[in-house]
Amino acid sequence: MPSRKNPLLGRWRITEMELWNTDFVDMLEPAYITFEAKGGGEFVFGAVRGDLDCRYGPDGVRFTWEGNDEMDPAFGAGSAT
Repeated sequence: MPSRKNPLLGRWRITEMELWNTDFVDMLEPAYITFEAKGGGEFVFGAVRGDLDCRYGPDGVRFTWEGNDEMDPAFGAGSAT
């Protein structure tokens, strides 16, 4: 957990993605990603939903995730600055 309030904490609207158009990104609901202070979070875009396991650093956050892509198990990793 960060020692000071990290500016990435909270819910962020995903408005565009490099690989998918807006119709797909917002297919089920408006796309978003949430970063929580205790190291968790979640996201939704298209038919993908996942829970985050976050590690905060001075330059942003790195995370792994587990969830579903059209009801099939899915997982991955990412980062945000």
